[in-house]
Amino acid sequence: MLAPLTSARLDRAAYVRVLGAFFGFFRTLEPRLCRLMLPLITGEEGGYRYLPRTGELRQDLLDLNASDILEDACPARALASPRLETLDHVLGTLYVLEGATQGGRIIAPRVCRALGLDAVQGVRYFHAYTHGQWAAFRALMSARELQHDPEGVVDGARDTFAAVGAHLDAWWNKMPRS
Repeated sequence: MLAPLTSARLDRAAYVRVLGAFFGFFRTLEPRLCRLMLPLITGEEGGYRYLPRTGELRQDLLDLNASDILEDACPARALASPRLETLDHVLGTLYVLEGATQGGRIIAPRVCRALGLDAVQGVRYFHAYTHGQWAAFRALMSARELQHDPEGVVDGARDTFAAVGAHLDAWWNKMPRS
């Protein structure tokens, strides 16, 4: 589903499908994630702040005149979502989400060129890396190194990768294609 993002032949319909899938995933995940991560950001490592993606994705879809997808992007139950059973799982999930912003450095310029968009219209989600979140997250991980179980963090990251993949696959299979 993500392959079109790096293709020179990217079209608006494919891009909207990708944004819709991510919107559905984050719309389901973020309320739980933000609530569960509160213990991680209280104290000396408070420099890290998770930047919610749902609003950015919503605005990108509105910019692309795809408001109809906003209602369909989140079924009554999530297509797939990570477990988030422990703070270690939360750290693993954040590792995946913040690490993925690094891919935005490659994807955002390609989408902008292919579709004639820019960072403030239609491609906000893929410009998340500009906020320096990866460095702040790495500082949080370093500050909490002795307080977390590395295997639990890895389990959380693996679970998140699996959930994103399952969600995107399910979304891809349910969406009509042009």
